[in-house]
Amino acid sequence: MDIFTTLHSQYDSFSKTQRRIADHLLARPDIVCFSSLRELAAATSTTEATVLSFARKIGFSSFVEMRNEMRSYIGQWMSPNEKINSAVQREQGGDVYTGILKTEQEALLATLQYTNPETLRAAATLLRDARRVFLLAYDYGVTASQLFAARFLRLGVDVLDLGSKAVPEVLYRLAMYRPGDVFVLFSYSPYSPLPIELAQWFREKGAKVLCFTDDPASPAALGSDIVLSAVTRNEIFFNSMTATASIITLLGAVYVTENKEQHAAFYEQLSQLQGLVKQY
Repeated sequence: MDIFTTLHSQYDSFSKTQRRIADHLLARPDIVCFSSLRELAAATSTTEATVLSFARKIGFSSFVEMRNEMRSYIGQWMSPNEKINSAVQREQGGDVYTGILKTEQEALLATLQYTNPETLRAAATLLRDARRVFLLAYDYGVTASQLFAARFLRLGVDVLDLGSKAVPEVLYRLAMYRPGDVFVLFSYSPYSPLPIELAQWFREKGAKVLCFTDDPASPAALGSDIVLSAVTRNEIFFNSMTATASIITLLGAVYVTENKEQHAAFYEQLSQLQGLVKQY
């Protein structure tokens, strides 16, 4: 049950003060999901202790947990234009730049803090052993897939980016799948089903799937072998790729470090080819 359904179902049991808090949450969720405890208490003419008590009453252990639940819900159901307009209204007379900079820094820090080095090594090994790497993406995920393709092609990985291709071409390319090929899936809210279903179909055939996503419990993550998640939400945009780009760069560094001989052989052959081309 989502937080708004909970508010409606429990509304009759709320006190007058609790209803004032609930009314504010229901009326301005776009404001509340970025408010501090102090700001919410002030907006509802209550105290911080009262807001904390309300959060616990509706099933959350803390104000932060309640706010994060609202962010998650809003992130899935508010359109990009609505979110931008809401942020602009919220920052009337304020500094939008400072707010976005802060959330980007926090997202990057949280992502790197919870990225497991062993998971990165496992992903690097998967890429090293792959015959070919198919990239599946849609919408915002295409930005990440293009960066991944550019990064790992230059590291000697046979990458085929299908993120920006039309569906007929995607199917022709995927029909060339052979055992030993690996799929890298880029999936972010609202989680377009086609790339997920394609990856899971090939996983059932024995293919390994590496997933880049915004939630370890996302539909894409649940059907993957290795998951690298990044915080992508900020005050204006649903899917900021700052943290994802950092994870891709970090994975590239791990790949080179863990596969020095293979990369050296690739670079030597590349250098010879570049020298040949310079003759013409």
